[in-house]
Amino acid sequence: MSDYPISPSGLESTNYDITFVDGTLHITPAPLTVRADDKMKLYGDPLPAFTASYSGFVMGQNPSVLGGALLLTTTADPSSHVGTYPIVPSDLTSTNYAITFTPGTLTITRTETTTTLDSSANPSTQGVAITFTATVSPASAGGTVAFKSDGGTVTGCAAQALTGGQASCTTSALPVGTHVITAEYGGDTNHNGSSGTLAPDQQVGPPTALQLTGFGAVPANRARFAPFALLLLLVLSVSLIVKQCAAGGSDLGK
Repeated sequence: MSDYPISPSGLESTNYDITFVDGTLHITPAPLTVRADDKMKLYGDPLPAFTASYSGFVMGQNPSVLGGALLLTTTADPSSHVGTYPIVPSDLTSTNYAITFTPGTLTITRTETTTTLDSSANPSTQGVAITFTATVSPASAGGTVAFKSDGGTVTGCAAQALTGGQASCTTSALPVGTHVITAEYGGDTNHNGSSGTLAPDQQVGPPTALQLTGFGAVPANRARFAPFALLLLLVLSVSLIVKQCAAGGSDLGK
């Protein structure tokens, strides 16, 4: 605040002895508001450049008439979780303006994700285990992935935990045919959900290995022996029939 004299003068009179007494002009600082602008960013992104807006300059003045250097700070950093954080302005000075600093708000929102899906064997064979692997990017994503076949949840794979951005599902229950396999990531506090579809569709063929006495399919690495096993079974069956016939003939001859 500054004071300036107000001096009266110029009056004359023959009837009055005029005394001029100075007054005082008090000039007080003009109010000036410095407000930090609101900003937004996605989780994991760098902090944005902070800016401020001014309200109250007079006579066409601008921030160049202020002293100090504007400082804008926040409690958030690039790894801060989804939420709101203050942006605080400070450090400007002036003798002509009464400065009020008003915080702004930094809003951190959930980041987008992408989900891709791979199969350990496509095409595959019925009864042989297949492992589906979902990869969610960015790898910082947490939570679970649901694996589905033709719209229905794959048994035992409704909520597979993400580790290092990946989740897997192993199954041998898919029937013969073509199946649309999807991986649905539900998101977490800092990441939006996403889904991925296996391309091409999962093909499951009939067993190519001989199934004997209810023990299931021969492992794939032994499937090449299946024709020989079938031939052996056929020979043994014929031999058994011949023996039974011979035994029957012997009984009739007695």
